[in-house]
Amino acid sequence: MLSINLQQIVEEINSRRNRIRYPFQELGMMLTTKLNDPRHKALYMKLAKFEEQELLMDAMHYVLATPNISGNVGALFMWKLKELKNRPLQPLPVRFDTDKGYFLIGMYKHAVRGDMPVLLAGIYEFLREQKTLSCTILEKKSETGYLVAETFVEKYSEFSRDFLRTYNCAARLTMNSLWMWKGEEQLTQRLSIVGTIKLGVPVLTKRFVKGRMPST
Repeated sequence: MLSINLQQIVEEINSRRNRIRYPFQELGMMLTTKLNDPRHKALYMKLAKFEEQELLMDAMHYVLATPNISGNVGALFMWKLKELKNRPLQPLPVRFDTDKGYFLIGMYKHAVRGDMPVLLAGIYEFLREQKTLSCTILEKKSETGYLVAETFVEKYSEFSRDFLRTYNCAARLTMNSLWMWKGEEQLTQRLSIVGTIKLGVPVLTKRFVKGRMPST
């Protein structure tokens, strides 16, 4: 059973969006009012609680922009929401994040937009079960590529596979044999590094200088 439920994950995703944010009750009422569909108020309230706000807003704007709607407004809204959630995503990097930078350690492929909350929930669940994640540098293979020793990749791969199957996600995880380093420091052989797993890559900030990635 999830210790961090999907509602919490969705709330975190919504908190990072640049668009106007609403508490889910207010969003549910707004959808009901804007779509003039009080018959499906309970549905909109449930969707506002468990679905990403950005997708709900896009589906609402689609319905409102559709001329001469005939039939069930709720059905058109749900059709558009499903279409938005099923849109393919570009491959999503998985990184091992440290206080000095990060390694690109794998990639989620075949993911769709609606998979995002589940992918994040899977990472949170895995991290909850682990006390510490660490790796040791074995050898530098290229300009930024390192061979490392670690104990968590196989566990995470198996956990992710089972988690995605449970939630019927199309995404598939592949892990890199060579880890690509993005950081401000050169790594030395036998160096042990503690970090955590995160999805995607950090947004560039003013700390991005001379081709180097920020450490946070």
